[in-house]
Amino acid sequence: MVKGDASPFNGDIVYWSKRQSLHYDGTTAKALIKQDHTCGHCGLKFVDGEDVHLHHVDGNHDNWKPKNLLVIHQSCHHYIHMSK
Repeated sequence: MVKGDASPFNGDIVYWSKRQSLHYDGTTAKALIKQDHTCGHCGLKFVDGEDVHLHHVDGNHDNWKPKNLLVIHQSCHHYIHMSK
């Protein structure tokens, strides 16, 4: 249920980002909360409907330690890997 008169168009990006995080598994949801629903690459908040990716900072996809995981926008994830 949407809280009160909340609308995706009222500018409360944090509210909608928090709602969106409920659609992700435990690891991604925990990282979203840790990062205050902010992309670890560009620093912008996530908005409803955006794809959220987990980026392995050290490049090791077997390392699932929380300090190695960064929640970023899909487009930021592509940018990071394109520039390597």
